[in-house]
Amino acid sequence: MKKLALMAVVALAAAPTAEAKFRMSLSVEPTPVWAKRPVRVIVRTDVVLPREHVLPLNVVGQWHPRYGNAFFEPRLRRIGPKAFAATVRFPRGGRWRLIVPNWGPNGSASPPPIDRAVNVRPSP
Repeated sequence: MKKLALMAVVALAAAPTAEAKFRMSLSVEPTPVWAKRPVRVIVRTDVVLPREHVLPLNVVGQWHPRYGNAFFEPRLRRIGPKAFAATVRFPRGGRWRLIVPNWGPNGSASPPPIDRAVNVRPSP
């Protein structure tokens, strides 16, 4: 009986940790990416997240002498139980970063944040 109780305590203690860990991926459609043209950014997870769960998306561009550092946060909307999407228009060409941050307690992150570089061609 003691072994059964001990196994139950261990299972309960480990369950929340296991559920919190999952993987994410990010894709951009279409490619190549052109400035001022809409692209679809899709973030997929390998678990079903609660309906109230929101994923942030940060878009960061290079420093520009006239405009400074480009930064904006398009809204990722749920398109399925394991997928989120946003439409992004890059204002100018160059190297941009798409970041899905994930900060956890004590500097830990699970899943790890996504940080993807995208080369954007200048508009024709």
